[in-house]
Amino acid sequence: MRLAVAFIFLALALPLSSAFASDDARADLLAALKTFRTDGPRGWSFTQITESGGEKRVERFDPAQPEFTRWSLLELNGRVPTTDELHDYRQKVTRRSSATNAPHLTNQFDLSSLELVRDSADRTTWRCRLQPTEAGDATAEHLAATLIFHRPTHTIESVEIASTEPFAPTLGVKITELNTTLTYSLPDADRPSLLLQSTTRLRGRAFLLQIPRRRHVRHLHRPPKSRPSINLSVATSPSEWLAPHSAVHLKINVLCGGSFNAID
Repeated sequence: MRLAVAFIFLALALPLSSAFASDDARADLLAALKTFRTDGPRGWSFTQITESGGEKRVERFDPAQPEFTRWSLLELNGRVPTTDELHDYRQKVTRRSSATNAPHLTNQFDLSSLELVRDSADRTTWRCRLQPTEAGDATAEHLAATLIFHRPTHTIESVEIASTEPFAPTLGVKITELNTTLTYSLPDADRPSLLLQSTTRLRGRAFLLQIPRRRHVRHLHRPPKSRPSINLSVATSPSEWLAPHSAVHLKINVLCGGSFNAID
């Protein structure tokens, strides 16, 4: 009889203790999201090497420079870019920098829908819906975010934005699959958490054209105060999803080949 009673109390206590653990884990995640940046901490410069569609581009980002000169094109397909190519690049950089007032990634998370998917000793996995950031946004309602949180370091280790169903963001365009995953290093004594890789898959159709895209990117990071560069990542992305832009504003630009524009 006593054994049976003990089992009953144990069965009642387990869900209660799990609920308290879930509340604590949720509080830790929400605290980390307040300071989270998709492009990592400010002040780190880096060289970005991008390979996509037979083109190889080497760029440099230096946060110490004025806003519209932080990005520079060093090489294009293994050679010094021409004057016209540098002019075209500068125009693109200007448009990229002008997007810095877009909403932050965390502002697109519908935290009221946050649910715990997986719980282990070191990590918790969470999922939530995305919410529109502007009138007429026909994309966010078809996307969900999955976050992996590393408990010992209080670090967001991974962010995945994925479509939950096929959708049509605009007339003549059908997206069948959209998935972008950003993965970050764990901090240590010498460096903070930094972007390791970005992988994006985009499949669909723009009018009569298929729009699968892939892009390979490497980041060579240099911390502030001119410490040695660190080779952190090899990443794949079909678009301008990679960070040092500001605040993630999801937007499918089908006229430019079905790319993702993202801002940190």
